[in-house]
Amino acid sequence: MKKINVYVVLAAALLCSTATQASEQLGEFLGGYFGGKLGINNSKATGLINAPGESTVAYIVQGGYIQGGYNKNFGMSVIGVGGYADLHGYERHSNGIAYGGHAYGLDAMLALPAGNWLPYAKLGYGYSAGTGDLHTVRQYGFNKTVGAEYKFETHWSVVAEYKINNFRNNSTEIENRTILLGFNYYWDIPAVPEPEAKIESEPEPVPVAAPEAPPEFAPPP
Repeated sequence: MKKINVYVVLAAALLCSTATQASEQLGEFLGGYFGGKLGINNSKATGLINAPGESTVAYIVQGGYIQGGYNKNFGMSVIGVGGYADLHGYERHSNGIAYGGHAYGLDAMLALPAGNWLPYAKLGYGYSAGTGDLHTVRQYGFNKTVGAEYKFETHWSVVAEYKINNFRNNSTEIENRTILLGFNYYWDIPAVPEPEAKIESEPEPVPVAAPEAPPEFAPPP
């Protein structure tokens, strides 16, 4: 566990130092991106085989998202679909059961951007499997994620999220609860709105002074 704590502290320090260098950006989260995350996964098994909750390193690779924005009556939202790969470290639990896990699949995202921030929720579906002593526990199923993303540069953002994944087989269920910190790289440059063209009005006509009347001459005496 000491090694795990070191990984988390280093990851948090890196993200914090990067965020302090944030500059003002448009805060757009549209287009394709690819990213990675590192964190802590707490896994436990219940049912035919029981394993008390233990924490391990979690590596998650995520990418291929194509996102788009759409308007709703409460403002601008962002939706996305993409793929993920979750890799959970191998750990011997206190009762001697040793296992890890991995999951692959697709998920859909709904987010509400607020400037450079993007709070979001995801619903995923994929294939999850245990390793080691629980390699027979595997299933297709759903997982749930909530998180937030902060865009500090045109192409880069930092991410924090919490994910829950449950799957079962052979009367044994594995539950993974994961806290993650990471980054995303956007390869599309946000479009900058063009300034509205100013329509130059025609100059107002200059009033022309009426010609002066010729002087009147007095009649000769």
